[in-house]
Amino acid sequence: GASEIGSISALASTTRGKVSESVGFPLPSITLELVDDGKVIRDPGITGQMRINAPFLIDGYWNDPEMTSRYFREGWFYPGDCGR
Repeated sequence: GASEIGSISALASTTRGKVSESVGFPLPSITLELVDDGKVIRDPGITGQMRINAPFLIDGYWNDPEMTSRYFREGWFYPGDCGR
């Protein structure tokens, strides 16, 4: 997981090796969405930029407003990863 939020997903041991290219399902309390550049939620199976929210998400980087504005917007963390 990222230090900004920790682990966000888990893959059950019964599905390992059976689900290609999967990182599992979001953990409880994690909201994970895939969005396009306009922040519109993508349909399942369509690649999009990952954004994450959780009650324990930090709200920015200490004394670094430039990095904070790059990765944290409107209550979401945008780690720069894509998924589908």
